[in-house]
Amino acid sequence: MRHVPTLIICLCSLCCCHAAVKLSYVADGYSATSVNTAIFRSNSVVSHGDSQYVCFYDPEGYVTLARRLHGCDDWTVSRTQYHGNVADAHNVISMAIDGDGYIHVAFDHHGDSLHYCRSVSPGSLCLGELEPMTGIDEKDVTYPEFHTFPDGRLIFAYRSGFSGGGNMVINSYDTTTRRWQRLHDVLLDGENQRNAYWQLYIDDSSTIHLSWVWRETWLVETNHDMCYAQSKDGGVTWQRSDGTPYTLPITERSAEIAWHIPQNSELINQTSMTATPDGSPMIATYWRDSSDSVPHYRLIEHDGRQWRMSTVVKRRTPFTLSGGGTKMIPVSRPRIVADNDRIFYLFRDAERGGKVSVAVRNSPGSGWEVSDLTDFSVDAWEPTVDNDLWRHHRRLYIYVQRASQGDGEKVIDTAPQPVFILEYDMNDCIIAAIKVINTLPLQRTGWMAEIDNTFGKDFCILDSSGREVPCQITYDNKLIFPVYMPEISEYEYKVVRRNPRHYRPVVAGRLYPERLDDMTWENDIAAYRAYGPALQQSGEMAFGYDVWTKSTDRLVVEQRYKNHMKGKSFHVNHGDGMDVYSVGPTLGAGTAAVISDAGEIDYPYCFNTHQILDNGPLRFTVKLEYEHETRIISLDAGSHFNRTKVIFHDVADCAVVAPGIVIHRADSTAIFSDIVNSCAIAGYGDPTDSPYSNNGVIYIGTIVPSNDADVIFCPYESLSSDIYGHLLTKVKYNSGSQLLYYWGSGWSKCGIKSLDEWHMLMINYANSIKSPLKIILTNSDNE
Repeated sequence: MRHVPTLIICLCSLCCCHAAVKLSYVADGYSATSVNTAIFRSNSVVSHGDSQYVCFYDPEGYVTLARRLHGCDDWTVSRTQYHGNVADAHNVISMAIDGDGYIHVAFDHHGDSLHYCRSVSPGSLCLGELEPMTGIDEKDVTYPEFHTFPDGRLIFAYRSGFSGGGNMVINSYDTTTRRWQRLHDVLLDGENQRNAYWQLYIDDSSTIHLSWVWRETWLVETNHDMCYAQSKDGGVTWQRSDGTPYTLPITERSAEIAWHIPQNSELINQTSMTATPDGSPMIATYWRDSSDSVPHYRLIEHDGRQWRMSTVVKRRTPFTLSGGGTKMIPVSRPRIVADNDRIFYLFRDAERGGKVSVAVRNSPGSGWEVSDLTDFSVDAWEPTVDNDLWRHHRRLYIYVQRASQGDGEKVIDTAPQPVFILEYDMNDCIIAAIKVINTLPLQRTGWMAEIDNTFGKDFCILDSSGREVPCQITYDNKLIFPVYMPEISEYEYKVVRRNPRHYRPVVAGRLYPERLDDMTWENDIAAYRAYGPALQQSGEMAFGYDVWTKSTDRLVVEQRYKNHMKGKSFHVNHGDGMDVYSVGPTLGAGTAAVISDAGEIDYPYCFNTHQILDNGPLRFTVKLEYEHETRIISLDAGSHFNRTKVIFHDVADCAVVAPGIVIHRADSTAIFSDIVNSCAIAGYGDPTDSPYSNNGVIYIGTIVPSNDADVIFCPYESLSSDIYGHLLTKVKYNSGSQLLYYWGSGWSKCGIKSLDEWHMLMINYANSIKSPLKIILTNSDNE
């Protein structure tokens, strides 16, 4: 039996700093050509949710899919019904997973009709029937590539036509309609005289970066010039690096040349590119200078002002690119990925024994450190990586398989070779371990682990499978990160010395002076509003907190204000929720107020000044100054409740204060109160300001951690057709102290189905407040 290596290669091990490689065996694959290992497979390996997927041709040439859970080495392997011409290394398999979890596959193309299908259900390894995308210009397809946007949308690019005279075609996939549409019949136009060989990358802000070389004939030695374009609207319009727009299609005459490289320079086509978090593009390739006989690995990068070029690996051995078809040459085309300032440059070179190698640059201007990631040759292999896992978690997982390749599309008689996924941990230096323990028989979702930040800024948190976890340092120097804990459970995380990636905000807020100084903030569940000085000066009375419903986890407030100011009211549901809660001269959805000796509410009116202390990605915090009080309000991602601290000024000891909820209808069945684990909870099912318009029910609640709190109903001070009174949680307050409480909402049209469900959610939240997550921090001796 052939030995299948499952080794872990330790490159170094000093204290807690390490760089290790693990090979996970998937199955055996076809290996007599490089059809499984060409760099223009986009993609060979992808991740979605908690699973990783890989595609390849098996030893008999059948399209094969495999899946595993992250952190597990047990692969489920499925041979599909589809077969490819594996003797031609152009006929690669490319795949992607859309935002809904469907697998998209394109395979077996070298001037052929489109061979495209998708999985029969999300995550399934079973593929459906072949189908067209648009049905237009799909008879002469080569180099199919899928690329995924951060929100799950896809684009599909391919060459239509022949080498030396083809055009670049782009389709776009909408996850809502589950249909493809044509973006460009011809984006890069060779004008029937040449064609472009490109590499494409979508960055974290959804900007598409595109670079390419022109080839004048079918012969590779006619490659020349590295060109560049970018699109900020999903591929519809394109511009140069300085922002000037292209007139489409892009031709040789109109293309921005990032670096001029003449023909006959051994310039390779179809390599890779990436971008830094600020959107600066980087292109990996190789060529030789006119004064040199040796091609060297290069990096072309834009520094925000101009293009620069540097040598990554200076080689010693000459070789030449000439002729057509797939070439067997002593080096692979390079693959580049970027982690803020740190760059990883993957390649294979006969000078290093044909192994999987990586060059690492830790910061701009620093040197490159080169090491080998395998102790065996991979022959004609070229690097492809799990772009999804890199984008979301900065984990570098590489498709590895030894493959043979004869020059000019020749097949080399080679036994099937094992397919591996190589996991590279990138020299992480572990500085601490964090154990999070949930002691309650309750599931914790939408909860933040919180500890004092003693690590500075340049670190990130990894879960037990090695994936990066979003985190935030708050204004008061707390480190927070989301946890999802089953009942009575514990999880371990590690803190590593690495630049954290930039995460899409889940919470956000700002002052909206264009709408009378609204202070509005939101998370993935709801949005809230406090009224500012311009509203009070207008004479309109609105004292309490407002609630905006949401039926999406996307941030929507900014667009709602833009639409509202143009006449598209945010009081109408346009598909993602609305403002349908009535505040007026009341405490609204949980505002706290002083209660007089006569039992009357001293309404706080509107805030005078504001200061935003935190603004995402996981926590929003704002400080609001009122005439007689100061409030600090925090809303976390995934939470139904705002944590609020109030300091009342100019009040006597033992004053009575109370968070309150306005009651709009005289319906006692819509109200509840309870004492849970020394927390007073009060809740209400608000019928909205238009109860007969099918707007659902807005559930409002307050939680006051106090042993002496008392929930009462207080009738409204004057007759009103739509204000019945307030549900108050009264508590004693001493001068100079602070009132800590929680207030928030849910919506019957998004997650909360009944008042009883809202009541139980509040009970569980109160228990969680009184029994916080237990966190054990163990610092490394390294720090």
